[in-house]
Amino acid sequence: MSLIRNLVTLAAATLCMMTSVANAVPIEYIFKGTASGSLNGAGFASKAFEFDLFGDTAGVTAGCGVSTCFNNLSLATFSITGVGSGTLTDSYRMFLTPSAVGFSHLPGGLDRVDVFNALLSTYNLASTFGPISDISGNFVGQFIPDSTTAGLLSLTNGSNVSFSSTLLQSVPEPATLALLGLGLAGFGFGRRKPA
Repeated sequence: MSLIRNLVTLAAATLCMMTSVANAVPIEYIFKGTASGSLNGAGFASKAFEFDLFGDTAGVTAGCGVSTCFNNLSLATFSITGVGSGTLTDSYRMFLTPSAVGFSHLPGGLDRVDVFNALLSTYNLASTFGPISDISGNFVGQFIPDSTTAGLLSLTNGSNVSFSSTLLQSVPEPATLALLGLGLAGFGFGRRKPA
């Protein structure tokens, strides 16, 4: 019986030493500006908007700073002052080139909001950044209606667009927590004394 306890203790210690804490780091991307368009058929002009987009830094593809990199979004919300707010219901992703950042609809990849700025050459979609302003002087995007929880959203023009990103609180991945718990349980079982 002592041999079994020793083996369990050794296995638990090995498991704990081999387990490194992996983190899924959520990130929020924010686009702000002024736009005209319509929401659920009701037109609006020159209203402040904000898109809050959420992803995970582990999903950022290679290529940032050199070519185009991407990060699929898990949630995309919007608010338009005096008009309404909601959640975009289709799939979207962030994209970054050395001079532009934006988000686009999947699977077609049509841009929704773009910001052009040379400072983006130092960004990687996986860190806190900005805010920076669009240097092109206008809102650039392909103005195709998006399905939202508040009805169809269509932006027809815009200006004064800015971009920023913020890392949110890290959350240990469930598999890592399970392995750590198993290792600690093994320690506890291995240290029990027979009655």
